Amino acid sequence: MKFQKSDMFRDKIEMDFVIIKDKILKVVNNVEVMSIGGAAIPGALTKGDLDVVIRVGRKKFPNALKALAATFKVHHKEMWNEDFAIFKDVSYSPKVDILVTVIGSKSDNLHKIQELLKENGKLLEEYNEIKLEFIDSKSKEYKIAKRRFYNKLRKILGFEEETIFSPPAGRQARLLKMI
Repeated sequence: MKFQKSDMFRDKIEMDFVIIKDKILKVVNNVEVMSIGGAAIPGALTKGDLDVVIRVGRKKFPNALKALAATFKVHHKEMWNEDFAIFKDVSYSPKVDILVTVIGSKSDNLHKIQELLKENGKLLEEYNEIKLEFIDSKSKEYKIAKRRFYNKLRKILGFEEETIFSPPAGRQARLLKMI
């Protein structure tokens, strides 16, 4: 993996975000769409990819997933639950991940994590060190280290830690069948 300072990608990421946000809002409305991830944090190391979060009300979540699946590729089904889903826009390079969270749910913390990293230089430095440590390693090892770090941030913010995801069951399986 190759990382560079987010400032190198700022203009491109901002332009791509405007386009993706418009594309999303044509599919679902009454949602909040935000750019998150390393590329959206000044001084963070990033691959230059775009991560977007869509925050949606609980009642609208199933219909939003169905509408989004008609436009974007379903991604990481194993991570889906009753509050959270991931899509991917394959028409962009580098990749665009679209994370969908239910407002007020245990999964609705990505924007808070981003703000914490923007406000706390020491944590941002630690975030960058993790990226540098895994620059020549496999993606899986990096993702595990990043998940541990994000759990540390969740704990600081008073959120529940993310656990290892299990195969879809119950309501989660029904959500997946809808799309």
